[in-house]
Parts: sequence; structure tokens; C-alpha cells
Amino acid sequence: PGYSGLRSHIGEAELRRGNHDEAMRHLTVALEDDPEDCIALMAYGNCLLEKLRPAEAAEQYERILDLDPEMVGAHHNLAVCRFLGNDFEAGIRHCQDALRIDPRHLMAIHKLALAYVHLGRWEDAREAIDAFVDATQALVTGDVRLELRPNAPVVTGRRSPHMIYAAELASYGPGETFPHDAAEGFIRIAGDAWRAGEFPHLEAKLPQPVRQPSGRLEDS
Repeated sequence: PGYSGLRSHIGEAELRRGNHDEAMRHLTVALEDDPEDCIALMAYGNCLLEKLRPAEAAEQYERILDLDPEMVGAHHNLAVCRFLGNDFEAGIRHCQDALRIDPRHLMAIHKLALAYVHLGRWEDAREAIDAFVDATQALVTGDVRLELRPNAPVVTGRRSPHMIYAAELASYGPGETFPHDAAEGFIRIAGDAWRAGEFPHLEAKLPQPVRQPSGRLEDS
């Protein structure tokens, strides 16, 4: 009691791990302490939705929208609940509400297009798909440098005004701002995880060392 925010975050973490029952236990306590905790309501609704209980999940999202009508995630997830209940018109309305708040909400655009296809509203579906493509490609611009080689062209460089690459953070050359001592901590943490055997699925993909013969080779 008194730690609803902490309980909400623990519940979210358990949900991400797929521990639905444990997540719901923490979220129930959080909502008992604060029934208007939108984070807990959203996570609780998501638990129910992942457990294929859309009608119960919808109740949580509706409570959120009563508290905050502009919460785009609640509109989107409520649309999913309506689609699962075959109420496509209501689902479309909530997708449209989500897009009114965030016109580039890709999941809402995508589900809106699928709903139109299901209803046979082909022109509306085409417009929604066009909007989806436009949103995903809005920042796709720039230059690509190619080197023509005998068998095929090879990309040797890329440049864009929207790129997230920053040379001063990614290199060890003159003018860099990357703190070199940060690498030591990363290497130590990652090394401890490897030694603890936390990445068996990756270890299986690593090339195995070549074993040298134990005996000496005799001269012929």
C-alpha cells in the first residue's frame, strides 16, 4: 500500500516477460491503492487482451479514456478489442480517434486499413494503406554512394539529414566525444553475462575454435 506507482512498473515489467498472472497481481494491488492510475489500467488491460479477454480489456481502456480522452494508446487498444468482438465500425472510430491525436500512429493506420478490407471498403483501404506507406517513408531521404564492382554494385556510404549516426560518438578519431572509459564497464557487464551462460542461443551460433591435434606430427 502506498506504492501504486512502483507496483504499476513492476506489473509492466512482468507483462513484458510474459508473466501475466504475476503482472495482474501487482497491477491489482496498484489499482486498489489508486483506481485512477492510467499506467496500471493500461497494463492491466494489456494483460487481459493478451489472455484473449477483449471484453474485459475494453473496460480498462474505457476507464482510461474517461480519465484522459487524449490517450492515444487506449484508443488504439480499444479498437483492437472492438475488432476482436466483430464490432468493426466502433473499432474504426477508435482508430480514427487515435489518428486524430497522432496522425503517424502506424499501428492504428495499419489496423484501420485491415478493417476497411474486411468490410470491403476498398477505396478507404487504399487511402489508409497509402497513409501507412507515407508515414513509414516520411524520413527516407538522402544519398547512397555505390562502388561498381565486377559482379554487382556495393554500397560504400550513406548520408541523410535524418540519420541518427553521429561520427563524434561512434569513432575514436580526432574530435570524438565518446567517453573511452565507458567501454570498460560495458565489456565487464557483457563479459559477466557471457560467463554466467545467459546467452546460450548466441553461443550456439559462434564459430567453434579449431582443435589442434594433441600429438606431434612425424616427419615423413
